[in-house]
Order: sequence, then C-alpha cells, then structure tokens
Amino acid sequence: WQESTVTACLTGGNHIITCPTSGGKTLVGELLLLNAVLTRCTDALLILPYVALVEEKVRELAEFAEHFSFGLERYAGSRGRLPPRKRLNKRTIYVATIEKANSLFNSLYEEGRCPEIGVVVVDELHMIGDGHRGAILETCISKFLSLQPGPRITGMTATLSNDKEVGLFLRCSMEHSGGSRPVALREHVKIARQIYLVDKEKQELVPDRETSPVLSPSTTHADTDCVAALVREKLPESVLVFCPTKASCETTARMLSVLLTNSETDETIAGKRDVLLKRIELETGHVDAQLKDILLKGICYHHSGLTGDERVLVEEAFCSGVLNVLCCTSTLAAGVNLPAARVIIRSVKIGTGYLTRTRYLQMVGRAGRTGLSSSGDSFLLGTHSDKTLPHLVFGAVEDVRSSLNTDSLTLTLLHLIGSGMISSMADLGMFMKRTLLDIQQPDESLNLAERALHFLEEAKFIDRTEGGIKPTSFGKAVYKSSLDPTLAHSVLSGLRVANKHLVLQGDLHLVYLCVPPDVQNVYVDWSKYFDAYNQFDEVTRLTFTAAGLEESFLARRAFSHKKSDAVAEVPYTRFYVAGALHKLLSGVPSWDVSALFKIPRGTLQTTLNSAITHASKLALFTKEMPEYWAMSAVFDALVQKLFFAGAPELAQILEIPGVKHARAKQLYKAGYHTLQKLVAAEPRFLAAEIEHLSQHQAQKIISSAKILLQEQADALTDAALQLLETGAV
Repeated sequence: WQESTVTACLTGGNHIITCPTSGGKTLVGELLLLNAVLTRCTDALLILPYVALVEEKVRELAEFAEHFSFGLERYAGSRGRLPPRKRLNKRTIYVATIEKANSLFNSLYEEGRCPEIGVVVVDELHMIGDGHRGAILETCISKFLSLQPGPRITGMTATLSNDKEVGLFLRCSMEHSGGSRPVALREHVKIARQIYLVDKEKQELVPDRETSPVLSPSTTHADTDCVAALVREKLPESVLVFCPTKASCETTARMLSVLLTNSETDETIAGKRDVLLKRIELETGHVDAQLKDILLKGICYHHSGLTGDERVLVEEAFCSGVLNVLCCTSTLAAGVNLPAARVIIRSVKIGTGYLTRTRYLQMVGRAGRTGLSSSGDSFLLGTHSDKTLPHLVFGAVEDVRSSLNTDSLTLTLLHLIGSGMISSMADLGMFMKRTLLDIQQPDESLNLAERALHFLEEAKFIDRTEGGIKPTSFGKAVYKSSLDPTLAHSVLSGLRVANKHLVLQGDLHLVYLCVPPDVQNVYVDWSKYFDAYNQFDEVTRLTFTAAGLEESFLARRAFSHKKSDAVAEVPYTRFYVAGALHKLLSGVPSWDVSALFKIPRGTLQTTLNSAITHASKLALFTKEMPEYWAMSAVFDALVQKLFFAGAPELAQILEIPGVKHARAKQLYKAGYHTLQKLVAAEPRFLAAEIEHLSQHQAQKIISSAKILLQEQADALTDAALQLLETGAV
C-alpha cells in the first residue's frame, strides 16, 4: 500500500492518508518530502504537533541532508529564522510545529516566496479539532489552499471518521486508507477482578478470566485494581501504564516498585540502570531518592513534572529495555514513538475530564513492538458505572470539528490582514470559504468572522474604511510579533510602565517583562511569598515597586482568607515566576530553584521556554513600535541569555538538535568548543571521549553539526554571489 500511495501522491493534488498507528504512514510522508527536494527541486514543509517530535525528526533526517546535500531547518520554540534564508543552489525541508509553520507561512507570504514550497505534509491531521492549536493548524492549511498555484498537501492521521468532510476541506484528489498494524492487538476490559476480551465483530465483552491483586504486607501500597498483577504477568517485556494524573503516575510507580520485588535483574541491565541514573544526574545535577529507588527496579514515571532532558532519557531507556515499566499521562500517547508489549489504562478519566475514543485508540495503539513480538495487548480498567466505557471500546471515532470561533478568528484575521492576504470584505468571504468551519457551519462562518473583525476594530488593531481593511501600526506590531491580540494591550501597558521606570541593575525587571501575562500551572504560597518580600534586597524591592506592585496587596493576600481577584493576582504571580527564572540565570541549580519556589522542575523548564518565546515576541513587537525601538535590542539579547541559561560559551554546541546543557558542557570540557571541531571528530573517538555517549548518538551529533556548519558556509557563499550579481563588488 505504501508504494501505491506514494505513486498516487506524486501524480499531483492533495491527499489524505489514514493508517493505523505503526502502519507505515511516516515512511510515506518522508518519501514525499525527499522527492520534493531531490527530484522536483522545490522546498518542502513537514508540520508536527510537538517540539519533541520536531527535534526527533530533524535528528533522523540529518544524515539524509548531509548525504544528499539539501537544507534542513527546524522551526520549534524559539528556533527558526523568519523569513528563512533564501538558498541559491539548494532546496530545503522545513520541520515545524503548528505555530511555527503558521509564522513561517506569514513571513514567506510577505516576501512573495510562498511558491518556493511545493509540498506540505501534515502529520496528525486530526489535530485540526484540538482547540486553540487546532484553529492555528486549520488557518495555516487554509492559507496554503488560498495560493494559486499552491503546494501539494498531504494530511496523515491514524484516526479520522469524517474523512469525506475533511477531504472536501483539503480539496483532495484522493483519500488513502491503507496499512495494517504490523502486530495484532488484543483489547481487554477489566471490571473488578473479571477480565473481558473485546469482541469487535459481535460488539460485546466476552468473559476471559479472573485476576487477583499482588498481595502486600502494607496497605499503603495495596494493589487495589490489580495493576501490579497485570504488569507482573508480562515482565520482563515492556509495559506502559497510563494514569489519569501526574500524582497517580508517581504513586503507581512507587506501588509497583514495592510489590514487584521478586524479579531477577540481569547484571548487564542493572549496570545500564546505574548508567541511566548517572546520566540523569549529569543532566539535572541531582536525582530524587524515590526516583532512584524505583528506577533501579526497572520502573519509572513520565509526565510534565520531569524536565525535557529527563523525559528523553527515560524514553530512550524504555525503548532499549533498560526500563520495563513506564507510568505515564495520556500525553505520551500522542508524542514520540514509544511502543510496548502491553498497555494498561488505569481509568476512563483523564485529569478532570474523560478519555475520548480518539485518545483511547492512540493509547492502545502503543501495544505491540514490531520485530520483538507477534502481538500486543491492552487492558482498560473500569467499573460497572462507567457510562463512557462502551463508547471507548466499541464506538466510532469522534468527528474532527473545526476549532475556529470568534476568539481564534481574532488572531487568524489579524494575521491575514497584517500580511495583506485580506484587504476587503470580499477577500474575507473568499478566505472563509476555504476553511473547514465553512464546510461544517456554512450559515455561521461569516457571522463569526464579522464578530472577530468588530473586536479587532474596537481594540484599534485594524481600520475599516470604504477603501477596505488595513492594520493600524499597533495591529501591525502585534501581527509581526505573533502576540495574542487578547493580551496585547496588557503587554503594551507593562512596557509603558517599564519605559519610565525600567530597573537595569541586574536582569530581574527584564525577566519579569518576559514572563507571559497568561502564565499557568504555578501554585503560589502567598504567606511565604510575603515572608520572602520582607527579605528582598534593595534591587529586588526597587524592581517590585517599579513593576507597579504593592506590598499592601501581598499582605492582604497572605493573611486574608477571602477569595481574591484572580486578575489582580496575575502581575504578582509573574513576579514570583520571574524570581525563579532569575535564580536559574544566576546559575542556581534547577533542583534548588524548584524546592525554593515549589515549582516542579518540568513546569519550571516549560515556563522558561515560554519566557524565551515571549521575549522573542517582545523583541519583534518593540522593533515595530517607534517609541520602544531601544528595548528591542535588549529583549533580543535576553532571548539568548535565557536560552543559554547564562552559559554563552555553549552557544554553538546548543544549536545542535537534541544536545542539552549537560551534554554541551561535556563536549565543551572535552575541547569541542565549536562546530568545526565536532565536524572533524570520528564517531568512535567522540563516543570514547564523552561519558555515556553511544557511537550512534555521536554519529547523529556530528551529522547535525555538519548540517549547521554547511548552512553557515552556504549563507556566506550565497551572499557573495548576490553581491557579485548586483555589481556591488
């Protein structure tokens, strides 16, 4: 099916590929990308949902880019030049997250360079229905559909029920349903102690067997729902245990580490677990005692509370068999490729909501490892009162619905007006006709767009006249920076205050400005916050006041039991977070900062990344606003400082995809200070020099370094050729 699908896609037009997880659609997408740059001599864009997936894909394609001499650029987080460099003699594959792909289109459109992209591949196409991010993806695809001529667009997904509707949106020439799971999947449901086999043909649960809990001398770690029993019968093969919350991931992992103590561990595996612990300590500077205890038993947890570096190490260890059991949240199902012999889903709930059929299929789709087993199995744990359970195992996949609404259209229309794609009501009507929203709600789409347009006009982002629609200077700055229009006035207000009272004794005030106004997932102990305020040094207290914050508010919040105004709390929460990030910039280890501010390390890292992104936006925003032009350079410099966490000497090495601070420090200490030195290295010698670095990993680092260095050389060559052509030299 792969050969016939690729052949059909190469004939032209747009296509949708629906294929089960592990069915082989990734190879089809990669062949289309390679054909674009090597045969059709056009650029190509691959859109992926997560930063981790972008990093992974860039590492995988680096050796191809080196061998076949094409450009390879990643657009994720703060990475990605806008507009991209125009290469004279090479074609480029851009690998981008949803948000970055949208920004990439905007920059190319303004430069008149959209025709350079001849192929667009969208992985996880069903994410069009995923709220705010889905709205951005739909907008991005609609923009490409508006081009005449436009690129060939191929959408890939494992789950799509309303393929005809989505196919109509994509103007598909053909839809392909192909591939099958390389290993069989046996689905089960466990209610109380009874295990049922899921019979898809008869649409019923067939009694299979009963199970019993693993007995424990302690009620603290009781196997109440027989999870330990289901894990034990599969060991030493790999098991994924999906848990509804981060806390339950950790408690489940601890419970399993206590109850599953009788399994013997191979000396080689035990040694690899010791190495894993050392690598985690190398990356983070510390290993939690409880994490160490469970990890040595081949068990670990995986959720957003861990740093990205820790999650990558845990994923690698699980894939290689160093870890047997991983207790994780549902987000892992939609992330990097992480198959297991058995999948256990502890609850039909996820956080405060319920699993969808789509998410359930993503989870059970992880069961079965190609080449290692002939089948995989899954177990959904439920109760007789779980009303959603029948739908999860027998129901149809939820339709993909457009996520565009008045709020998301506000950002969409500002970008379209800012870039010049829309300059009249006629243009607006034409664009809306190219959206999935118009296909699903034809009578409502233009009304929603009108309401969004009204908001933009009222908020002074656009001007509407008889001559058409155009952005104001403020609206243009918001568009250029990709700031959220609903937050733009708040950002501008903060900059006005800072313009008059900016404290430049240290970085704290600048870091405060870079903490997004919509900062989330941070718990503040107001009583301790007030105690800390009383210990502020002179510069910190001066910055607190200059930011427009008041001691009296902190005091009221610390000692009053009345419910506070959430909006009024925001700037104080931002200052609290800024204090944590400032500590990181000062070189304080993340473990210590996490303990001091009671912010999980994973959340701390996510917040730092959000601050870097927001600082990038502020640099662009202030550059477009004449009265704040001087602040643009300051924010540009702060982006670099935040990204390199106060270690500018590691700048070149950290540009390499997948290389984090700890690994960069190892390389720097071993004398690899520049990309040139890495490019000259032999993989086997590099692996021997760097502790806990395999030869395969060394090869990927060297290949990625070669790509980056070649890009720099190409940029200089192209610039010289352009000067010669214009007669400037």
